[in-house]
Amino acid sequence: MAAERAKRSKAPLLRELQSLRAELEDLRELLRRDLSPGVRSARHFSATEVARRLHVSERTLSRWASEGGGPAFRRIASGRVYPETELEAWLEAQPLYRSTAHEDAQGGQA
Repeated sequence: MAAERAKRSKAPLLRELQSLRAELEDLRELLRRDLSPGVRSARHFSATEVARRLHVSERTLSRWASEGGGPAFRRIASGRVYPETELEAWLEAQPLYRSTAHEDAQGGQA
């Protein structure tokens, strides 16, 4: 009998949790696609996706964010999302090297 009451009291909480999860997934989807057919919004990547694309750990990406380095990001809830345009701009701003000596950066020493 007590177990049945406990089960009934948890049911509204479980429904609310399911609703919040669905809402969160909807918000994530909005960040990943165009909001309307006529307006192109930037695609956003999670920290995990950016770390994978840059071949660095999430910890390195987090350190860059706390130090003010790395690509620009937006704070959404308790996480970071990276607009595709900002990620591309950051990558383009990185020097290009012709050798492993790193003295031959594009626009740098020959």
